[in-house]
Amino acid sequence: MNVKLPEKTEQPTNQMSTPACTTNSLSNYLPKDAPDVSKWVDCVHCGICLEACPTYEVTGQEQHSPRGRVHLIKSVYEGKISLNEQFMDPVYTCLDCRACTTACPADVEVGPLIEEARGQIRQAMPLTGWKGRVSKFFLEGLFPHHTRLSKAGSLLRFYQKSGIQTAVRRRD
Repeated sequence: MNVKLPEKTEQPTNQMSTPACTTNSLSNYLPKDAPDVSKWVDCVHCGICLEACPTYEVTGQEQHSPRGRVHLIKSVYEGKISLNEQFMDPVYTCLDCRACTTACPADVEVGPLIEEARGQIRQAMPLTGWKGRVSKFFLEGLFPHHTRLSKAGSLLRFYQKSGIQTAVRRRD
């Protein structure tokens, strides 16, 4: 019984073989609603936005500037840092006033980037306890429902017009 083995064929050395496993991104963002790369790619880190940013003016810390926040958002995308407390603080300290967007000569949209980063933080680190319940009540139970929101508005108007608000304020 003769068994014929396949002949070995040598691959030319100038051709690279494809790796068995490839990764398209090392991003630490969750797949749903990750910040859009096109919103920060034009940032040249010139620093013109620094003077326009009220949180940077108060703190003087780079991570609390638009340029620093863009760098942090990009670093999470590149897998250099993770979605954690140190990332959360500068993102939530931003007032989202968008003065930096107005000042930016490259038209980098920092406001939408901040919004997307906040969404990622809430996905990765959801609120728990009473904060989670209050957030869920307003964001899922009240705001999306027109009739509930209208009734809450009517109750608020009654509170203001009836004199209850004045009485409560005098007590303090």
